[in-house]
Amino acid sequence: MPQLLDPNTDVSTLPSFMSRSAVEQRINQLLQYISRPDSALSTRRRLRELSSLLATYPDAIHYAVANRAIQTVIRLNQRTEELMVRQHSNQVLALLGYCEPPKGNGIRILSIDGGGTRGILVIEILRELERLSGKPVHEMFDLICGVS
Repeated sequence: MPQLLDPNTDVSTLPSFMSRSAVEQRINQLLQYISRPDSALSTRRRLRELSSLLATYPDAIHYAVANRAIQTVIRLNQRTEELMVRQHSNQVLALLGYCEPPKGNGIRILSIDGGGTRGILVIEILRELERLSGKPVHEMFDLICGVS
């Protein structure tokens, strides 16, 4: 069985190139340490190390996601009141590709397809939307895109 790294190991002391198994092993350790209650300083240090590992070894992101890193970090983020811990955990979540779902009804997107003759029909529909709502179209949607 491979020897585990000390929980207080700082990423700056690790070699610049680690084998895939060593990176995965360290991610597992960090996730275990993060999931346990600990001091804010220690938690921040481990989150920084996890962030550094994910940035240095982007191939490890898939491994971390598969091993419930997102759920672990979200749980940590919810149970802590430390601002710095939350900031570091948000950075890790961003590296893992996670973003919070929009609050409220979500993002309002208008996608318009077709130009030429079909474009005339689209213009008329937009005019009718404005007439019925009493608002300009650009105020009703967060993102408007189209082709032609």
